[in-house]
Amino acid sequence: RGLGDVYKRQQYIYLHFYKDITVEDVANELHIKTYTINSILEEYYFTSFAEELEKVRLRLSYTLLKITKLTILQISCECGFKSLSTFQRTFVKYNGISPTEYRNIKK
Repeated sequence: RGLGDVYKRQQYIYLHFYKDITVEDVANELHIKTYTINSILEEYYFTSFAEELEKVRLRLSYTLLKITKLTILQISCECGFKSLSTFQRTFVKYNGISPTEYRNIKK
């Protein structure tokens, strides 16, 4: 499997990130093994499926925090996080500040 699988995987994640998707969902959709997806992510991108999904979700949250007046809870739901606490914990993990602090800085 090659570069085409990488693009298809990425496309699937971007189209379904707001759902509760797993690496198995992507593998089934693309008719490839979960091992293949995990290997590509680890070898070429130095990341896991879960981390990649978090990053995609966070990218949208940055935009929503900057340009909307949605609450932090609404943003976490729109971005596919299972709970507000998961969103906040993930946000701090990657940014070192809370979503509220980020919003205040970016105003």
